Amino acid sequence: MAKLKLTAKRIRNLTTGILHTCMDDVYRDLAAIIGVDGLMTHQLPRVRECVLPWLREKTKNDAAFWDKDIQIETDWEIDHWSEPSQAERAIMLENYKAMPDPLAGKTVIEVQV
Repeated sequence: MAKLKLTAKRIRNLTTGILHTCMDDVYRDLAAIIGVDGLMTHQLPRVRECVLPWLREKTKNDAAFWDKDIQIETDWEIDHWSEPSQAERAIMLENYKAMPDPLAGKTVIEVQV
């Protein structure tokens, strides 16, 4: 199983819902965790909700990752985490599918460039 290369601030992007690095990291990290490339902006909040239980387990609910009031000045690499198993990802994807689609019932205009 491949290792995830994350940093404390990148994890906090996901756990606190506050941007500590850049949006590219959020897209990249959620895709790596859930195992789906090409996430779109409107999907991010729901995907984040689906990976939060896995992140709680990995971080052992450590306040340094979850408390929005804690400020971490130095960033450190978390390189000992393995990617979620296929079973863990399947649960995440099932939970995602069970959530209401924010675009359901709305007129969506496809733009081709």
